[in-house]
Amino acid sequence: MEQATIGRSLVIKGEVSGSESLYIDGRIEGTINIAENRVTIGRNGVVAANISGREVVILGKVTGNVQCLDRLDIRSEGRRCRHPTHQCGRRRGAQRQRAS
Repeated sequence: MEQATIGRSLVIKGEVSGSESLYIDGRIEGTINIAENRVTIGRNGVVAANISGREVVILGKVTGNVQCLDRLDIRSEGRRCRHPTHQCGRRRGAQRQRAS
């Protein structure tokens, strides 16, 4: 599986979309649409965006709505701010998971 990476020094404002998995260690403001693959916000990642992905894994900081088809995984070091909503589809046994 291919994966694109947004490095620590990168800042993107606008829409990010694609068909491969995405790892974010930088900063994104806007929207992220990776509907058929995984979006991972790394420990250094700061995202102020609405996120759409098959799976979403949060290790960094996210402000915005999260939509996922399968799974939302917020790790112990991950944070979501401003009471965003999340929706996980029921397709393929979607689940929400919070790591301890």
